[in-house]
Amino acid sequence: TRYMGRVAQQYSSKGKIAVEVIKDLHVYVAELLAEFASNNSLLPTKLVFYRSGVADGSFQKVLDHEMQSI
Repeated sequence: TRYMGRVAQQYSSKGKIAVEVIKDLHVYVAELLAEFASNNSLLPTKLVFYRSGVADGSFQKVLDHEMQSI
């Protein structure tokens, strides 16, 4: 397929408390880009992220962190 995806569920070390920032995002992105390049002989021109679970007050902090991870 031309498209790759990843679904991840994560909790803090304190138990089942959701964590808004995606831990290891850089690892997921690297794996997905490598798989895409392997299947298509080139890198994608665009990346699309669908996110859920980010509170309005945390959005900018999460966005800044995750953009750096990419």
